Amino acid sequence: MKIAIVGPGAMGCLLAAFLARSKQDVYLLDKNSERARKIDRDGIKVEGLAGEFNIKVSTTSKPGDIGACDLIIIA
Repeated sequence: MKIAIVGPGAMGCLLAAFLARSKQDVYLLDKNSERARKIDRDGIKVEGLAGEFNIKVSTTSKPGDIGACDLIIIA
């Protein structure tokens, strides 16, 4: 399933990380191009009681880079 998450704040990034970890095709859309490049380059680091992990999620500030999706989540 191709999923786009609009708004990679705390909740958007957390959701994207867990969806990507479950092998979903996840894209983040950020209005801030600098932040989008940083997330795309560094990935998302999640730390919690069950441990920690870092995962790469495709991130862009251009909606056309993502294309059609099965699901769009506004965070």
